[in-house]
Amino acid sequence: MNFSVVYFKLFRNKPPNCSKYFKNQEVTLNLFLNLDKLGTIMKKPESPPDVNITAQLYNEVMEELTEKKKFSEFFRIDDTQYPYWEEWKYKTKDWGISPEKIWICAKANRQSKKKMSFSSLPGFKFSFNTTPSVIQKYLHELDLNLGGNLQSDNIIPNQDKDRYLINSIMEEAIASSQIEGAVTTRKQAKEMLEKNNRPKNKSEQMILNNYKTMKWIVENKNVEMNEKLFFNIHKIITNDTLKNKEDEGQIRQHDDIRIMDETNEVFYTP
Repeated sequence: MNFSVVYFKLFRNKPPNCSKYFKNQEVTLNLFLNLDKLGTIMKKPESPPDVNITAQLYNEVMEELTEKKKFSEFFRIDDTQYPYWEEWKYKTKDWGISPEKIWICAKANRQSKKKMSFSSLPGFKFSFNTTPSVIQKYLHELDLNLGGNLQSDNIIPNQDKDRYLINSIMEEAIASSQIEGAVTTRKQAKEMLEKNNRPKNKSEQMILNNYKTMKWIVENKNVEMNEKLFFNIHKIITNDTLKNKEDEGQIRQHDDIRIMDETNEVFYTP
């Protein structure tokens, strides 16, 4: 996009004297120049090549990176900048390696699974894809600063803050309970909370308890924690979900702990 194209598109049905539509011609010229830059920035990204990653091909490219003394630089760039396909083409044009090979390495590196063990017991090893450090940095800054900034009326008006807070608590209560084993759909659970319906089963009771507990914590966040409050939280979150009603809000008196399903099949004993 250039000056003449912008001029034609915006003013083809208007007189050539643009100054009557703006305060002065300097403003008009700045508009055109900025639109010219914007047109360059907003071009459609080029689709990356469809690569078939194999162990042999990956090893060959790794050897080539090593020979070119670009091995460390490649991983540093991919981890700290996480370039897209077009960026990789530009950054490596002087490396003497085809950009398609670089992209193969980048894709393989991002898809490689890391393993983590939480216990020496069997069944506690997990595989996951790591997030590049540059993205971790941005997520950390978002997590660190967004909460405080949301208190500003410039982002969310006062009249909407309570509504957003209640909605976020509902979503958290539903998701948390589903992780814990609650069997229901998000739509059904959200409808129950919004309409204040009575829970139909234990799963819905778990969601309602989580919701009430989080609301209570938000409302009492400035109250100093003590044993009585701790037991009260336990009572709210376990209401009508334990085998024995009298265990709600009480300290466990034994160590007979077993993780079971509703058929009493034991999955794990700590």
